[in-house]
Amino acid sequence: MNSSAQTTTDSTSGRADTTRQQILQAAAHQFARRAYHDVGLDDILAAAQLTKGAMYFHFRSKHALAVAIIEQHTAAGRGVVEELLARQLSGLETLVDFVYLIAVRDISQDMDRAASNLLGSVGRTEGLQTKLLDGWIEALASVVRRAIVEGDVAEGCDPQDVGASSCRSTWVCGRPATWMRRSGFFAIWKRAGCWC
Repeated sequence: MNSSAQTTTDSTSGRADTTRQQILQAAAHQFARRAYHDVGLDDILAAAQLTKGAMYFHFRSKHALAVAIIEQHTAAGRGVVEELLARQLSGLETLVDFVYLIAVRDISQDMDRAASNLLGSVGRTEGLQTKLLDGWIEALASVVRRAIVEGDVAEGCDPQDVGASSCRSTWVCGRPATWMRRSGFFAIWKRAGCWC
């Protein structure tokens, strides 16, 4: 391939990536503020200032777009956990920082808020909610084990339950009590010994 053809390919690929991100950002902005069923493709395309052809080039449907937002959020969440673990803080500090950072991202970033909203609808049916939570819970359970050894968490606490309650506590802000009951939030906190 000559250098002119390579430059054209790189340029086209760069534009496609930019367009894809533009669609994701516009969709995240909509899903962060409104429920999945209340957002139409026309709303997303108007915000992105793109055509349906551009959208369908990257995403087969609104559902595929929602799944992409959740997957991007999952990858970003993994990055947050890896960064926290790399800082080599105590187990308890890592646990507190995780809850804080995820909550701040949920409040301040459309992509994270949209993914949190979508996890309750699209994510449940696709199994993405379980995949995300299981990954976070496992990572945090190892942090809790370290905090138990360090004496910052009581020995009788189950690391899996404390990890689960920590993950779920990041979603508590702005969620109604009925959601917390349905999701098992209160039961996990009781089992973890964190709340009576």
